[in-house]
Amino acid sequence: RDFEDEEGNKQTEIFFVAVRQHQVYSLVQTCQAAGLKLKVIDIEPLAIYRLLSSSDTIAADRSIGILNIGASGSSLAVFKNEAMTFYRFFSFGCEAFLSGNNFMDVPDWSGLDEIEIEGNDRFDYLIADLLAELLRSIEYYSIQHNDTVDAVYLVGGGARLKGLDV
Repeated sequence: RDFEDEEGNKQTEIFFVAVRQHQVYSLVQTCQAAGLKLKVIDIEPLAIYRLLSSSDTIAADRSIGILNIGASGSSLAVFKNEAMTFYRFFSFGCEAFLSGNNFMDVPDWSGLDEIEIEGNDRFDYLIADLLAELLRSIEYYSIQHNDTVDAVYLVGGGARLKGLDV
């Protein structure tokens, strides 16, 4: 994206991602074997943003966050004017809600929809940790970019937890 800094100097912001060629080749082969025609290969936060923006859910001029709660990790990506301007990974995922006291237990992902976290004391510390990380990240973004996050969209497996969107 092109922009001008405070002194009026023209700047170009570049977003660069490197990936091993073998990983891309394996993905292409898998899709071809399944009879799929690839149109785009993208990194996860950009793919999620493209999906949300294609449904007219997101206004391009707003700063929006996408909180992706995955199995073993979560991430916050912030977009402004269709560009990802911030990304942060949290080592916290929805498997924490499925694990018993023994961390060697294999989570039963089919039960994710049945977990009611609102008003459940068992999950209070997990929600507090997630919210603390999220708020800390949004505050850091706001300070660094002199901008506010207008909305946060919840996606990923963790979006299936009942009461998390309250």
